[in-house]
Amino acid sequence: MPLLDRETVIRIHLDRLAEIVTKDAPTAADALYASVALRWLADDNPLGRVAREFSLPMNVLVPDLTDVPIEQSLLFVCGGYRLGNRYVQPYYLYRAAGEKSIFRRQYEDQLSRSPIKHTFREVRLGNFWTSPSMAITGNLLDRNCVIRFVANKCGGAHHHEDETRLNQVEKFIATMGESFHLPDDGISMVFSETIGTAWFLINSPDIHVLRLKLAGTPRAEILPFQSQLASDSTNT
Repeated sequence: MPLLDRETVIRIHLDRLAEIVTKDAPTAADALYASVALRWLADDNPLGRVAREFSLPMNVLVPDLTDVPIEQSLLFVCGGYRLGNRYVQPYYLYRAAGEKSIFRRQYEDQLSRSPIKHTFREVRLGNFWTSPSMAITGNLLDRNCVIRFVANKCGGAHHHEDETRLNQVEKFIATMGESFHLPDDGISMVFSETIGTAWFLINSPDIHVLRLKLAGTPRAEILPFQSQLASDSTNT
C-alpha cells in the first residue's frame, strides 16, 4: 500500500510550487525543490492520468516563439513569467553588427523579431515539457532539459539514460557560465527558468481547475492565469 495516493502527492507538489512562484524573491533552494517536483510530474505523466480520471483536458499556456530566431542567438532565456512582483522579460543576445556591416540587416531583423512581451499559445502537457526554455550558441534547451539538469546536478536525481544529454547541457551552460545572472535578477538564469517553468504550469487554466478538483477549494481562492497576463501587459 503506498504511503500517499497519487492525487495527494500531486496536490502537495502543486501547492508547494504555487507557494514558490508567488514569493517576492525565490531562491536557489526554491529552484532546486521545483526541479525535483517538476521532474516527477514530467516523468510518468501523473497530471495527465489524474486529469483523465476527472475527465479534464490538460493543456498549458506557453510563450509563442514561432517567429523568434532563437536558433540564431548567442543566448536566449525565455522569461515571460513573474518572480514575486517582478515580470521577467525574455533575454536575447545576438552577434552585433555595425552600421556598415553586411550583416546589419540580419541583425536588425533578429532584434525586430524578438519581443519583450510574449504572446501565448495553448499546448498539450507533453509539448509543454519540450517547449524552448533557453538557447546557448544556437543550441536549444527545452524545459525538460533545464529541470533535469538542475535536479541531476543539485538534487541527486540521476538517471543513467540521461547522462549523455545532461553532459551536453552542462557543456552548453558552461559556455556562458553556470552562474550567469539576468539583469536585476538574484539567481542564475538556469534556476530562474526552472521556477519559470513552474510558474507557467501553476498559472495555466487547466491546472487551475485540476487544483480545485484535488482540493475542493473555492474558485476565487486561486488566481487564474488570465489575470496574471493582464497584469503583465501593464507592469514590468
